Order: sequence, then C-alpha cells, then structure tokens
Amino acid sequence: MKDKGLKIILEQNQIINYINNQVQSQDVQDMLSQLDVTIEESKNCAVCKNLVNSSTIYPLDDKDGNDVPDGALWGDIYLQGDKIEKTIKNLIEDDILFEVDSSMPEYRALTSSEEKNTKKACKTQNTLIDFIKDTNSNTDAIKQAAKWWKKICAKFKPKLKVITPPVNTGSTQNQGSGDPIIIYGCTDPTASNYWCDIDGNDCTGGIPVNVRDGGCEYKQKIPLVYNYAFCNDSKGCDKINLDAGTHNITTLNKKSVKKMYNDYKEMLNGLIENDMVAGGRVFLPIENSDSFYGEPSEGDVKDLARALTIQAKNTCQDYVSFPYEYVTMYGGDGITPLGQFKIEVSKSKEVSCTDRIESLTPWASRKTTRDRVISMLQNQTTVKLDLEKLERYQLTIDAINNLFSGWGMPVYASNDGVIKYTGNKEQTKVNNKKQSNTKETDFNPQQYQNLYNSIDGLSNVLLEEPQGLIKTLK
Repeated sequence: MKDKGLKIILEQNQIINYINNQVQSQDVQDMLSQLDVTIEESKNCAVCKNLVNSSTIYPLDDKDGNDVPDGALWGDIYLQGDKIEKTIKNLIEDDILFEVDSSMPEYRALTSSEEKNTKKACKTQNTLIDFIKDTNSNTDAIKQAAKWWKKICAKFKPKLKVITPPVNTGSTQNQGSGDPIIIYGCTDPTASNYWCDIDGNDCTGGIPVNVRDGGCEYKQKIPLVYNYAFCNDSKGCDKINLDAGTHNITTLNKKSVKKMYNDYKEMLNGLIENDMVAGGRVFLPIENSDSFYGEPSEGDVKDLARALTIQAKNTCQDYVSFPYEYVTMYGGDGITPLGQFKIEVSKSKEVSCTDRIESLTPWASRKTTRDRVISMLQNQTTVKLDLEKLERYQLTIDAINNLFSGWGMPVYASNDGVIKYTGNKEQTKVNNKKQSNTKETDFNPQQYQNLYNSIDGLSNVLLEEPQGLIKTLK
C-alpha cells in the first residue's frame, strides 16, 4: 500500500491513538451525525480517505440492471449483481484490514488481495454516502444505507501480528505479563492459508484461543478443455496464453469466483439465444462447423465462461480495466479455431475490473478465418459452404470468393459451394498457436473426466458433471 498518511511512525501500543486521530471529512460527518452515526463510530474507517478518492463509487441498479429509479425502496436496490444488503453482508463476513506501519513487529503489511478487499469496502462506503446525499433517495432507504455504512465501518481493523494488551482466556492464572498475545491468522480449515496448516503452528488441542481471524485465501482449481488466445490485435491472436488443463486461482471469497462464472455463462447463453452467433454474418457459414462456428454445445459455453473467469481473476486489479479486447478459442491441437470474439469492456471506473466484461460479439479476422478454413480442409474430406445460411445472409458464392481473394487465402468455392485449394495443399500450413511444445497438446474428454474424479473440494471449483461433454466433444 502506498504512503498516503498510513505509514507513519507509531510507538508500540499507540494504535488506539492513531485511530482516534483519524476523522471523516466534516461534511460527511455532519451528514452521518444526523443519521445517528457518531464520530467515535465513524473514525474507525476514516482511513478510507487515504485509500480511494471519495468520488469513486459503484453503480446502483434495479433487478434488471438499469439505473435505480428515484425513491426506490432499499430491498429493490442492487449492488454488483445482488441485492445491496446481500452484497454488503458478503463484504463484512471477515474483518476489513488496513495497514498501519509494517516496519514494526506488531504491524504487518497487507497482501495484494487484502488491499483490494479494503479498497472495495471503501468504495462501497462511498457508494452509500453518495446514495444518502441524493435528494431523490427514499427516506427509509437512506436510514438503511446509514445503518449498513456503520456496520462496514465497524469491521475495519489494523493488520497486526501481535497486540500487547492481555487476552481474557477465561483463566485468572495467566493474567499479567504472561498472558498470551493475540495472533491474527485464518481460522477456516477449507482455506489455503489455514493457521493450523502453517509450519510451526501448534493446533494439537484445536486453534488456540488467542488466534483471531485475520483474513483467509482460497485456492481453486478450474479446468479447461480448450485452448484460448487473448490479445489486443483485431487481425487475430497469434499465441495461446491460456492452455487446456487445470488452472489455479486465489480468491478472498469462495463465492465470488462462482458468481463471475455464472455471470459470464449467462452472458454467453444470451449471445446464442439472440442468434448473434448462428445468425450473424460475421462467421463464414460452413457445413459441419464445430463449436461456436456451428452450434456450440453447453460444454463449449461453460468452457469459454471458465476461461473468461480465469483471465479476469488473474489479470485484474482494482481500477484497472480488463486488459484484452479479443479472444479466440482453439481446439486441443492448438491449431483449429472454434470461435473468435471481440470483448466489449466497460470504460467506467465505477466498476471493478472483473465486472467490466459487458459482452462478447462475434469477430472474424483475416488470419483466424484462414486458419479455420485451412484446418478444415486438412482434416475433412469435403468442406462445403452452408448454402442455406448463405442465402439467409443474402450472400453469394462470388462474394465469398472475393473475400477469399481479397484476404489472400489459397482457396476458392465452386458453384456447388465446395471449398478447394487454389495452390499446393502440402505447402499450405497453419501454425500451432501454443507457446510451448512441452505442454500436453491433446486434452480429451477422458482427461476431463479424470480431472473431475481427482480434484478435491468439488463444491469450490467451476467443474460440472461431464455427461453431455463426452458426447459433444470431438
């Protein structure tokens, strides 16, 4: 965390004095005081003014994702995809830690995930303050906003390794200088940083009474059947940077990854239902096309949703936009394209990076279309244009041949729609998009089944029964 007033020299045991010297801005405190939030209560989270700009907020929505109407009831307001009260409850399940002075033995620096969670809490508080200030807000909803603002504030705590004041262990025998010190650590046995699993920590009789919850991290395994190339080149992505196989991600909240996955899956289902893939003119209509170039299976949709989840989780930081504009889905060979999309990303700084992927739209670049057609010619006896779709799209074979010629593709379509080479088939190649030849190149349905059988904690992974997948994958 950067030095913005927090990294000041503190004498041991003066954390209370430090917090007491932190206050909300006068206009905010005046408003909170009218809603029965005292200075003593609000100063606990006054560090937020050093962490995020007070104007940085999240958008509030109704259940359909539209702007909240004037006078909306508290129960009808949504924040980040859930009812606002549910979102806040999830936020305050654990303490919200802030950094004081990591150079002293009592105080510890925040991890990057802890820092992001703290900024998220501050941004949520800003959102509530903005709602309270809005003259069009419902009076009862304002009271609820103030109540939950206070609850968030109460969860702010400095990240400490030890605190010297005595701990009441229930025994009078150890009161005084020999009292056990408070130690902060993760107390959830399902977390990857569970205190009892750390070398040197003794949990013979259970978690010691002086260990307090100080933030947990959860490692989750997410499998991919296909390979993916994310990039910012509208002409096509040349390198696969997300391979088929199992990927590990770390999160502070077990539910957040599942929510991301479900959101992306719903977005993709909407794309197909709106006929933007099957009915769009972007993808060249060819008979017997696989995945998103034809009729994507449910397994295809889920795999792409998992890929978006992995990339969003691994690349996003607060106030940084999702870093890619295009994605191409490849088969297990790393050669055959199965779908290409432009990623529509929100430019608003009012939403977190992982929430900024708004939609995917079909995309067909010159290089990827060439790879798709050549791969099909090399693997199928006959490759033929879908004449029914061609007529529906009001396209002609001459128009397709003009496209082939204009894009320098060594193929042409005959009058009956059959695509053939214009040059030497043996000299026409498609480059493998995988960056390493040492990685496994064939990820088949049985391997997916093996993954499903071997991964522990299935409730925490984005893996579903592969019944339909084995039938649909080739």
